[in-house]
Amino acid sequence: MNVLVLTGSPRKKGTTARMAEAFVKGAEDAGHKVDRFDTAFMKVAPCKACYACKPQKEACAIKDDMTPLIGDDGLLLNADAIVLITPVYYFSMTAQLKIVLDRIYAIGRKMREKDQKILLLAAAGDSDPAVMNGLLYQMESLRKWTHWKDGGTLAALGCHEPADLDNTDYLQKAYEMGKNM
Repeated sequence: MNVLVLTGSPRKKGTTARMAEAFVKGAEDAGHKVDRFDTAFMKVAPCKACYACKPQKEACAIKDDMTPLIGDDGLLLNADAIVLITPVYYFSMTAQLKIVLDRIYAIGRKMREKDQKILLLAAAGDSDPAVMNGLLYQMESLRKWTHWKDGGTLAALGCHEPADLDNTDYLQKAYEMGKNM
């Protein structure tokens, strides 16, 4: 299985970076091919709503670090599973990850025709499950629009700092998600 992991954290050694490492290890241990993009460290321009991608059915007019993801041979179209891993920032994903999702618009029609699934791993410093509601609603809307299958969600609550994961089973759950896709 081809797995595309998109992380959203600007912290290279943060909580969700640890979760991503555990997930990727599980997926690779199961024999899956994994490509990982840390969106906070990519140079990605926002969608300009130029619609160059629509009338001619061409790829996005913007040429930046999104090109390997959204071209005709791009990793998004060739992925069997797309994994979003993000900290929760004000009830949603990070801006770095959201800008990448906005740019998927260029290939949205093609993605709706694919048999793909999406997984979400998210971490929040707060322990109240309600902090995930905005992100979970956003993911449900994305799944419905793209026709992606739900591959599962891991919501790590009370994990603001990477060390907060140490006394939980979240890293093991992330590993198992990767292994059991």
